[in-house]
Amino acid sequence: MPRYTDNEIIIPYCTDASNGKGYADELVIPDSVNEVVEFMRSTRGMVTLSGGGTGLGGGRIPDGGSIVSLERFQACTYDSALKQLTVQSGVSLADVHRIASEYGCFFPPDATEWGASVGGTMATNASGARSYRYGASRHHVVAIDVLLANGELMRLRRGQHTAVDGILKLPSAGGDVYSIPVPAIPRPLTSKNAAGLFLVPNLDAIDLFIGSEGTLGVITAATLQLQILPESVTGMIIFFQTSDECVSFVEAIHENELRRLVTPPRLVEYFSSSSLAVMRTKTTGIPDNAHAALWVEIEHASDNADEVLEQWFGWLKDYTPLGDETWIAGSDAGRERLRRFRHALPSGVYERLTATGQRKIGTDFAVPHSYLRQLVENYAEYEQQFGDRMILFGHIGNAHLHANFFYANDSEEREAQNAYMNLLEFTLRVGGTVSAEHGIGRIKKEYLRKMVGDDTINTYRAIKQTLDPHWRLNNGVMFDRV
Repeated sequence: MPRYTDNEIIIPYCTDASNGKGYADELVIPDSVNEVVEFMRSTRGMVTLSGGGTGLGGGRIPDGGSIVSLERFQACTYDSALKQLTVQSGVSLADVHRIASEYGCFFPPDATEWGASVGGTMATNASGARSYRYGASRHHVVAIDVLLANGELMRLRRGQHTAVDGILKLPSAGGDVYSIPVPAIPRPLTSKNAAGLFLVPNLDAIDLFIGSEGTLGVITAATLQLQILPESVTGMIIFFQTSDECVSFVEAIHENELRRLVTPPRLVEYFSSSSLAVMRTKTTGIPDNAHAALWVEIEHASDNADEVLEQWFGWLKDYTPLGDETWIAGSDAGRERLRRFRHALPSGVYERLTATGQRKIGTDFAVPHSYLRQLVENYAEYEQQFGDRMILFGHIGNAHLHANFFYANDSEEREAQNAYMNLLEFTLRVGGTVSAEHGIGRIKKEYLRKMVGDDTINTYRAIKQTLDPHWRLNNGVMFDRV
């Protein structure tokens, strides 16, 4: 099993997309489950789990000890009868999507970074654009293999172990039982949430580990429930003269006015005036008087595309005078162009950081749908204030937006931090979440504490103590020991 102590080899594993930097004494890259089991049994030091490096919370940034990367865990098997794909943790989302399509299926969560590993997406309960209809990763996982800090490997299937009377009991290989307290903890009234451990009264053991950010165990493999590819999908970029028109349309979708009239969308994504300004530098055809836009995709039967479009356009005229400017994509290639159009925004953010040497702070907040209009209005005020030092886009169907504030000096950083904290306080005040999809990592621990309170953090610590009594796995991620 390769073990490296050369800093030149280790350093690339000591950062992620959050741009934070850590250090470690060694890097371990096991070739098999047996090797990682033996390593966990033999080591007594701290262990940081390394995924694809696409995370934005600093969860894989080590603070000494050993880094364990499962990048060589690449095995995949497909069950045609159940339409389930079992993949090891090192497999990328791009490969999951590719393999699923070869069998006429798809994996519904559409996380932005297809270079992310399955292990990382399980650790953070990753979601993406299609979570509007399909939810986050957890809803599509039927089994996991999870390795505890003591080297014990558990194979868990959904429904196999669930909490009863506030206690989740997991039998160990040695015959003991892990007794895990699962109190009823209020969750934010948002359609997406990736902040903290998932605790509900009838908790399934799988869901305890999914989204735990590697603090409770190492997910070495997952069985994913695939869906049959729809007969047809039509994608559209719809333009609006104002963000107010756009929000009205999204509110109508959410309130089911649209669902009674036309085929519901599987994703509803937002482009603000600042993001359209960026996209005008990358493509042509965006109307000059468009100051907001939506990307939507609609699944439908192959023989009723015209009917679907007729319904949508009949409805759109009540919300935007730019309906005739809508971009329509019915082919795979056309929809891929629209997907790249949306995904060019986060790429553009990082291109800008590289080109200018600026830094940024970005939001991952979501609020209850009833506060969507106020959320967009708050962000719009900062777009006016920051000008080209802010780019706003995101999952508006889930009342979840990403605002990226750029800064080049101390004064601009203070201004960006002040805007971020104001938006954070608004989010907490209306019952939202401090992280809708990126997780907490090492960066947002204090924000998580503000959101859930000290008693809940102590509950997290008690669960960690039960499964990892020496606090060896991802210590300092999500919450601290004391």
